[in-house]
Amino acid sequence: MIPFISIITVSYNSESTIRKTIESIINQTFQNFEYIIIDGQSTDKTNKIIDEYKIILKDKLIHISEPDQGIYDAMNKGIDLASGDFAIFMNSNDEFYDNTILEKVVNKINHKNKVYFGRA
Repeated sequence: MIPFISIITVSYNSESTIRKTIESIINQTFQNFEYIIIDGQSTDKTNKIIDEYKIILKDKLIHISEPDQGIYDAMNKGIDLASGDFAIFMNSNDEFYDNTILEKVVNKINHKNKVYFGRA
């Protein structure tokens, strides 16, 4: 069984960095993921940039922009929405350093957890 990964990004006024974060996720070779972006109701162009990617990510993207009680509240909202076997948090100014990172992580998970994924 191939694991399903939830990638969670919390953002607030991240228009200068969010595009690189999203692009690094879209360009992954491993594509069995959902991408959850919890935005704290940014006042800049962050949400407009995220909206540009809805066409590309389609049903893989869950995007919410609403007031929150800070970063941990936003992270908890992301966890509540996550349906993956595993979750990865990526800040809105982070990016994967190469396009095979998720694949490498999943291969490591599969190797260490053969029973979990029904391969015992």
